[in-house]
Amino acid sequence: MGMKAISVLLFILLLIGMLTLAFNIKEAKPWIMPTPCMLVYPPETVVRVGEIFDIHVTINELDVRWNMVGWQFVFYPWQWNEELELLEVREGPFMKQFPNRQSPPYTYFVLEPGPCGSYIVGCLLLPDETGNWTVFPEGNGTLVTFTFRAIASGNITFQQYNSVLVNPESEEIPHDILGGFIEVKPPIRDVAIIKIETSLTELYIGQTVNITVEIENKGTIVENLNVTAYYAETPRFPNVTIQYTPIETQTIVDLGPGENVTIVFLWDTKDVAHGNYTIKALVSILPNEANTSDNTIITPRILKIKMLGDVNGNNKIDIMDIAAAGLAFGSCPDHLRWNPQADINQDNTVDIRDLTLIAINFGKTEP
Repeated sequence: MGMKAISVLLFILLLIGMLTLAFNIKEAKPWIMPTPCMLVYPPETVVRVGEIFDIHVTINELDVRWNMVGWQFVFYPWQWNEELELLEVREGPFMKQFPNRQSPPYTYFVLEPGPCGSYIVGCLLLPDETGNWTVFPEGNGTLVTFTFRAIASGNITFQQYNSVLVNPESEEIPHDILGGFIEVKPPIRDVAIIKIETSLTELYIGQTVNITVEIENKGTIVENLNVTAYYAETPRFPNVTIQYTPIETQTIVDLGPGENVTIVFLWDTKDVAHGNYTIKALVSILPNEANTSDNTIITPRILKIKMLGDVNGNNKIDIMDIAAAGLAFGSCPDHLRWNPQADINQDNTVDIRDLTLIAINFGKTEP
């Protein structure tokens, strides 16, 4: 055989080898395909006691040629039930994206107790009406979602045990697994009074004033609180310590994180002297509270309690008060001439009764 013939033969053999290699690559066997991974997302979670959060178990890099039709794994709640309360386990959207049936259900999701305090969770992609699969999952997505409430501080590893991926022949598909880490930090305890206002800024001795207080839970756990309203006469001289007197204490039960509540105190002023008053509200300070500077609030405006009949509020009762009441004589609320300060007896009408009450105190002045 001549050199030319040998060269042609070698060329033919090389060409056959290249074509065979190309064919094998195109028809790659499962064991040289990318290995899918079942992992926990997010891989690291940091929460505080009282928070509700989700952990997802996902599938990643799933090649359609694996023909996966089902998955399952085992988890052990007793490994973390001191720190976490399991609220819900629900199927993720991944498998439902690849229906083989004409109408739902497209999957069968299962969660059942197992031995030694375990639970098994899994999902089967249902075949078509003939019992066959023609569509198979691929890519990345969420298999199952766990919803927890953090109940105590600690460090937890969430791990999938005895995980299985299967094809239509019930053969196991090789895969990797990655668990997740959860850190539960102590709760943030923080409550605040964010608003206070009074229904009146001027009133007569003996009238009742509404004190409205709004409280917010800025922390991460449910709180039970005591809120107290106080009054104090505004000092007439500087550098005098204000002495507050309690009006009433109210209890707020089960105020959730981020929630607000509004309460109303009724202050009957029959036992106080006329003068200028400051109103304060205080919410109880919690153990280890993050910020106590906003547990107290004071009304931005002075509340003036007047002598009965001091219509114009100039600290004396004279002809000017009778004249002011006279201008409102015969009026009632919503009337153009209505003046609530002229309604001495608070019957929503300015009449001779009110003028009489002014006259009884005529000539009085504040000391």
